[in-house]
Order: sequence, then structure tokens, then C-alpha cells
Amino acid sequence: MNEQKDRNNFDSTNLLVLLLKWKKHFLILGSAAIVISTLVSFIITPKFKASVTLFPVRPGSVSKDLFSPAYSGDKDILRFGEEDDSERMMEVLNSEEILKRLNKKYDLLNHYEINPDDKYKKTLLREEFKDNVTFKKTEFQSVLITVLDHSPDTAALIANDISAFLDTVIFEMQRDRAKMGLGIIEEEYFKMEKYINQLQDSLSLLRKLGVQDYDLYTRQYTKALSSGKKEGIKALEEKMNLLAKYSGTYVFLKERLAQESARFTDLRTKYFEAKVDIIEQLPQKFVVESASVPEKKYSPVRWLIVLVSTISTILMATLIIIGIENYRKVTI
Repeated sequence: MNEQKDRNNFDSTNLLVLLLKWKKHFLILGSAAIVISTLVSFIITPKFKASVTLFPVRPGSVSKDLFSPAYSGDKDILRFGEEDDSERMMEVLNSEEILKRLNKKYDLLNHYEINPDDKYKKTLLREEFKDNVTFKKTEFQSVLITVLDHSPDTAALIANDISAFLDTVIFEMQRDRAKMGLGIIEEEYFKMEKYINQLQDSLSLLRKLGVQDYDLYTRQYTKALSSGKKEGIKALEEKMNLLAKYSGTYVFLKERLAQESARFTDLRTKYFEAKVDIIEQLPQKFVVESASVPEKKYSPVRWLIVLVSTISTILMATLIIIGIENYRKVTI
């Protein structure tokens, strides 16, 4: 019981005595920690931070959003995206394709001092990239791109290029799908165009025979009969017999051409939309704030390094000294 009381006494009241007893050691260790941590803080290469803030847009296609006659709120190109759209944006930003494009433009292997012959160069590049580039979704569904780099100019350039590459990567994914759709529509489009041309050729042939003037010949024939003039009646009868033979075909072809022309108009609109989706693109995000060249370094914070290092050293020294004192008491 008395032993426990002595221990508590040592922990609470004798700690100050202990610190005074070892004050020279603490002063030496503390001074050394300040000097060493200060030197280390100056050795560390400073980094600069650049940021871009983006809002996603509602997904859609250029043709439907801009050219579709049927308006709906979902087709508003000025509408901000929702949570799912932010998640999709995060997936694209974290994709290998973004890193690949940045590596090609900025030679990141060399920039991050990674040996290009290293067996695990891709893994090392990805880890270094994650240490220096972060993507974070905010509470307002925007996405914050943050880039740290030894060069303030490069930090801003990389941040803005990530924003630009986001559009390119999404557009290329959509274009691959649009190409497949265009191939299907294009085949049907030219097939129908050929069929309509055949219908028009057939009708032209029948028109040359005068089939479209069947009613006119009927009136002339009726007039000839009522006037009692027999001259020309035979010729009109022969003409009307010929026209009667093809009039059914003419009516059928004319109706079919009208139907197919209506379908062809719709198909032509879809064909135009599919071509637009391959060629044109709209931005996939709203840029709230582009990255500017930072004026001050972001890290290291030298005073914080010195403070933390000194406090850690003093605490570690205190624990060691307490251990030494306890050991001495036990061995006495």
C-alpha cells in the first residue's frame, strides 16, 4: 500500500524535481532537436499547391440536348449534376487514362525521379501520383482537384490539364459508343435511301406512260363519247386500257413512297444526331475555379516541423529518464 502511494507521489510531485535534476540533458537534447529539425526542414524540397474546383453536369448527348424538339429539364445543358454524377466524375479522375495522359505530357517518371527501367515503375508512379494529386468530393457535390509540386507553375498546369483531360476521356468513351450506334443507323439509312430511289424510278417510269393522267384521259374519253365523235375514241380506249393496267401499281408505289419518305425523314434526323455526337462535344463539368500559380509554398511548414520534433524529443527523453530513475530505485 505504501509502495503504491510512493509511486503516485513520484508521478505527480517528483516529476518537476526529476526535470530539474536532468535539466542539462533536456536543454542539450532540446537544443539539438531544434538545430537538427531546422536543418532538416531546410533540406526538404518545398512544394506548392494548386487547386481546381469542378461541378459535374447532367449526362447527355449534344444532338439530343441541343437539337431535340422535345424539351425536358433533363436536357438542360446548364443544369448542374447530382451526387451520382460527382461519383462518376471521381471514377474518371482516378482512372489510369488520366495518369497516362499526364505522364505522356509531363514525363512524370522523370519528373518524380523514378527509374524508367525499374521493374515496378508503374506502381511507383501511381503511388507518387497519389501522394501529390488528390481528388475530393465536397459536401456540395463539387469535386476538388489538388496538386502538389516542387514547381508552382507545374502544379497549376497539371491541375488545369487534369480538368481538361476529364472532358477528353469522357468524350472518347462516349464517342466509341456513338460510333457503334452510327454504324447501325448508317446501314439502315443507306438501305432505305436506295429503296426510296427505286420507288421514285418506278414512279417516273409510270409517269412517262402517263399513268398519273388517267383521270384526264377518262374525262376526254367521256367527252368524246358524248359528242358522238368517233375519231380518236379508239386511240383513247387503247391508252386507257394501258393506264388501267398500271394504275393500281402506280397508286401502291405512290402510297409506299409517302410512307417510306416519312420514315426516312425520322431516320435522317437520327443519322444526323449520331454524326453530331461523334464530332461535337460539350464540357462535362462546370469549372468553378481554375488553378492559378501559387505564390507561397504549401510545405514544409518549418516552424511546425521544429515544434513537433522538439516536443517529441523532450517527451521521449522524459520517458527514458523516468525509466532510468525507476530502474535505479528497483536496484537499490
